[in-house]
This record gives sequence, structure tokens and C-alpha cells, in this order.
Amino acid sequence: MSSGLSVTQDALQTGLSAAQEILAQNVKSARKNLKQAQKNIGPLTASVQDNIQSGLSQAQVTLQKSAKKAGKSLKQAQGSLKDTRDSVQAQVAQYRRKRRRAKMLFRMGLISGLILMLLFAPWPGSESRRQIVEFWQGLFPSRQ
Repeated sequence: MSSGLSVTQDALQTGLSAAQEILAQNVKSARKNLKQAQKNIGPLTASVQDNIQSGLSQAQVTLQKSAKKAGKSLKQAQGSLKDTRDSVQAQVAQYRRKRRRAKMLFRMGLISGLILMLLFAPWPGSESRRQIVEFWQGLFPSRQ
């Protein structure tokens, strides 16, 4: 039995040694591949950074142009609003002038009509005065 055991131990020892050698080779190969990957990633990283920087620069330029256009549009809108406000104010002022003129003409016509009525009345002045007083008292009765 001991010979079978020693043969098994030798076989295991041989297999273990072979596995350790293969593992050492695999570790060495993995390290070599890792170094190569690190070398390859350097230029790729620089390229990615350049692309990102370029994209950011373009985005910044586009945003600046958009901000300028928005500013111009806002100024135009403010100017248009000011023009509209001025136009409305001018129309209101014109309406007020027309309204004042119409009121003045109405009052002048009313006074002219009263004067003409009194001048061409078919009764004497004393009778006209009496009728005016009666009319006025009828509008504002005395408080007795």
C-alpha cells in the first residue's frame, strides 16, 4: 500500500508542480497583457478627453450664440412693447382732446341757443325773467 500511496503522492506532486508552473505562466502573461492594455488605454484616454473637450467647447459656443440671440430678441420685444405703449398713450390723449372739444362745443351751443332764445322770445324781458325764476324754483324747490 505504501507503494500505491507514494505513487499517488508523486503523481499529485507532479500535477501540483505543473499547475504551479502553468499558474506562474498565466500570471506572467496576465501581467504582460495588463501592461499592454495600460499602454493602449493611454492614447485612447487622451483621445476621449480631446473629444469631450471639443464637444464642450462647441456646446459653449452654441450656448453663447443662443444667449446673444435671446438677448437681441428680448430687446426687440421691449422696443415693440414700448412702441405699443406709446401708441396707446397717444390714442388715449387724442381721445381725451376730442372729448374735451366735443364737451366745449356742446356747452357753447347750449349757451348760444339760450341766448338766441332769450333774444327772440315772443314775450317781454320781465316775463322771460319771471318764467326763468319759476323754472329754476321748480328744479330746486325752496326748503320751507
